[in-house]
Amino acid sequence: MPAGTIFAMQNIPDVPKEGSLTIEIVAQNTREITTAYTEVKRDYRLVYFGKSNMDVLDVSDILRKNITNQTKMAVSTGHMTLGAFSMSQIFKTENKVDATIFMLQTSFVEKRTFEDVPKMGDIGIILQPPSVEIPIEIPVPCSLKKGGN
Repeated sequence: MPAGTIFAMQNIPDVPKEGSLTIEIVAQNTREITTAYTEVKRDYRLVYFGKSNMDVLDVSDILRKNITNQTKMAVSTGHMTLGAFSMSQIFKTENKVDATIFMLQTSFVEKRTFEDVPKMGDIGIILQPPSVEIPIEIPVPCSLKKGGN
């Protein structure tokens, strides 16, 4: 980037200054990869406000080469994979500053954090007889009956 470039995160100024670059997250999706890791996909919008049409084109080439010549970028959680990078047509803003919009798709993997849960102690099984008694009739042979022949 040219010396003196002004950077702004998540905020496009109402009156952009020449030689400034804004970076915004415009979309984010998260999906579970495993129970321990999630993948985060982010789309960034970069807007460069140049001193002239040629300045915008020169900076566009610098950005494109630097972004497309690498597949990963170091971030605080490890690395970010750089994906598709596209550029809009150069246009003039309301205050007559030349500008262009870039879109950059990225993704990175994050380790999920879990709160500590106490482990289970002893596990036991208590067996209890059924609470309803079922009467059982046992037939008695005639020879055992009192007074029988």
